[in-house]
Amino acid sequence: MRGFHIGIDIGGGAGHLIEDNRVDNSTLIGMVLRGDAITARRNRIIDTGGRLDSAYSVGISLSGTGTSISDNQVVNVTVTGSSSGNGYVYGISFTGTGHEIARNQLINLIPAGAGGAYGTVGGGSGSSLRDNTAINSTPTNGWGFDGGSSGSQCRGNMSRGFTTVLEYCTDVSGNAGT
Repeated sequence: MRGFHIGIDIGGGAGHLIEDNRVDNSTLIGMVLRGDAITARRNRIIDTGGRLDSAYSVGISLSGTGTSISDNQVVNVTVTGSSSGNGYVYGISFTGTGHEIARNQLINLIPAGAGGAYGTVGGGSGSSLRDNTAINSTPTNGWGFDGGSSGSQCRGNMSRGFTTVLEYCTDVSGNAGT
């Protein structure tokens, strides 16, 4: 998929498998996944953002229960910023419960103005974030990993270039950041 507002949009149901896709130049969101027991693996989401007067851009957005997001690469998520000039970027944004987010690479998440960058940002509970990498080449306001609540667990994640390594996630072991 190339150049769409949203690259891939799965709008409900359960048990979908989304794998081995290349999504580039989406202007707002690379992938939207809504439903339960969805598996998204080995996808490449590249160069997301650029929509005029946008307050946010997202690599992968998911909602539902029991989703597995693994071995994906999200590279170069940017935002133009809203009329205030501020814009926020998210590598993986999720709501719901019981997600596994593992072994994803989130690289170059670039906000606008006084906005922030977030490798993962959660709005649910009981999720597992493990062995993910979030890297920005320049120091950026935001955090590498947000589990959504203290009921989520983070293990073995690496964050570089964010002001905070972990938020709203129980640090089980092996998380590192600079």
